Amino acid sequence: MKKITFWSLMTFVGLMLLTACNGQPQLHNVRGLVTNLDVKKDTLLNMTVFVTDKDSMVFNMDDVRMQSGMVMPGDSILVDYIEGKDGDFRALVVTLLPKPIKPSVLNHDTLFTAPIDSTSHEINKVPVKK
Repeated sequence: MKKITFWSLMTFVGLMLLTACNGQPQLHNVRGLVTNLDVKKDTLLNMTVFVTDKDSMVFNMDDVRMQSGMVMPGDSILVDYIEGKDGDFRALVVTLLPKPIKPSVLNHDTLFTAPIDSTSHEINKVPVKK
């Protein structure tokens, strides 16, 4: 009797462990380009991301956390997501990848400023000290 109880208990525990491990969704990540944002008033609903040459993914943005700012169409992003019910994708963390900056070099010998107490809209040229 003790052997039957022991083996039935071990079988039950083994089945519980298998069910608990297989039921959790896997975390995936993808890098892409934002092509479309579905916005209703001030709420971001869905986001379409261009992933490869012919493939794009639509992400549900219900419980998303944004890193490095808000995304706009044309931005490069990194999305951590899980596969949800009915084949949709739920974005969890969206990281905005910064665009490379182009520094500008000023080669002017004069600096254009307006006097503080002036009411006219003329621009005065003030020489720059070197």
